[in-house]
Amino acid sequence: MLTWRLHHTLQNPLRRDPISWRGYEGRLGKFVTYVEPRFDRFTPVMTAAFVVIVPPVIGMSLLVIFFPAPLLALLASLLFGLRTVERISAYLAGEHRRRAYDLLCSLPAGKISLHWVYATQWFQATPVTRMVLRGLMILGLAAAPFLFGGWLMWITHERAVAFWFADTLAFWAFLLYEYFNTRIVAVLIGMLVPALTRKTRTIFALAVGGYLLVQVVTYLLGAVVAVTLLPDLLVRLNAPPIAAIVIGPITAAVVIIFRELLTHGLWWVSSQVMQTTPMELDLILR
Repeated sequence: MLTWRLHHTLQNPLRRDPISWRGYEGRLGKFVTYVEPRFDRFTPVMTAAFVVIVPPVIGMSLLVIFFPAPLLALLASLLFGLRTVERISAYLAGEHRRRAYDLLCSLPAGKISLHWVYATQWFQATPVTRMVLRGLMILGLAAAPFLFGGWLMWITHERAVAFWFADTLAFWAFLLYEYFNTRIVAVLIGMLVPALTRKTRTIFALAVGGYLLVQVVTYLLGAVVAVTLLPDLLVRLNAPPIAAIVIGPITAAVVIIFRELLTHGLWWVSSQVMQTTPMELDLILR
């Protein structure tokens, strides 16, 4: 799956050609890198206070956000993607503004490497944010059964449990895929738009607008499939009521396939715009 390959590579970037990367080193200082906290300054009193106070606070916070965690995870992923597309496109727009873009693109690795370096460095500069998103995603997976009424299973008995189980599995698949794919789509759009135009305002408008459009179309597609198309199809087929159990899984599958095809399309368009061969693109990925 292209989404997974891109995500894995962005977290563990390959530097196959150190000479070509050397030309970008002066540009990477603008990224705020994560600094490990120093724990040697903690006195015994501060450590004891930390142990006594922090766990209850964390526990209460987790309890408060547990039930809305699935929706919070989706919202957080969307906002991180928005920040990602804005930052990557802004850094590349800055190179256009400084008239250094063409010079950097003339380095041995070519145009694609300049864009890819900014994408990977943004990922390397945001480990804490990604850790929080990962935690929200795990909480969302744990709370998903309650979102779909799992607490009613003892009242509604076996038939409703089957629907609950199918909807929960479908949402798990969607949430996991959305966690990885949203940021990948943001990266690809943030890389692609600055290669198409040089004006800063145009880059910002197209990048952010394109990302938001993808999100709106994705959720509208899911809503249309789940609320209109599949129910109408089941009615036309005179399907029994139990057949409605497939609505959730099929909707999740349609949305995931749509986003994966979109990812492939953005990756292919990027290769065409940046005049990159398939072999060069494959060397970027793990």
